[in-house]
Amino acid sequence: MLSGIAWSSFSQVIQALLSAAAMLVLVRIIPPADYGEAAVVVSFLAVFNAFAFDHFASQSLQLKEGEVPDWGIHFSFGFFLQSALFILANLLALGMRFTESYKSIAPLLHVASIVLILSWPMQIRLNMLKRALDFRRLRLLQVAGTTISIAVSLTLGLLGKGAYAIVLSNALAGVPFVIDLALFSEWKPPRGWWKWRDWSGYRQST
Repeated sequence: MLSGIAWSSFSQVIQALLSAAAMLVLVRIIPPADYGEAAVVVSFLAVFNAFAFDHFASQSLQLKEGEVPDWGIHFSFGFFLQSALFILANLLALGMRFTESYKSIAPLLHVASIVLILSWPMQIRLNMLKRALDFRRLRLLQVAGTTISIAVSLTLGLLGKGAYAIVLSNALAGVPFVIDLALFSEWKPPRGWWKWRDWSGYRQST
């Protein structure tokens, strides 16, 4: 318990310091108009995230001690749900290209939609670590994500990419969790996880 609190405090302090330092630089190199465009895109993503997989994956934390979540069915459901949201976001962005008011942010939404795909394996790994009370690994991955996010935003900002620096930095924050799940986790998705199944049994897993 004390270890978890210590790691949580450590990661929050590090992330806050990194974010504050990066913000001092970004506000000087990114024009206000680009911040506005990025904010619009983030608002659209917030609508999609209202239906996102994390609301379902977090139910794995509600199981009693000793019960093992069916990560396989969570993984499959997350794939289909997030893929659907990803497609809808890109269709919306495509429609924006034909409007005078929003055509400038359409490419941004295409790029930002990456987060809808990455958040699926990210949420699986995040909840696995919470379930296992592995706060050390969880917080280290969060700090790594913040570091990647800031590095990307600063690099693109200095290159004059403006709004893309903000949008991409948000999208890539979950990359360490995805890598950890794919390369360093003992868990592997079941064979045929990408196939459509009878989802009536999913209620029992959530």
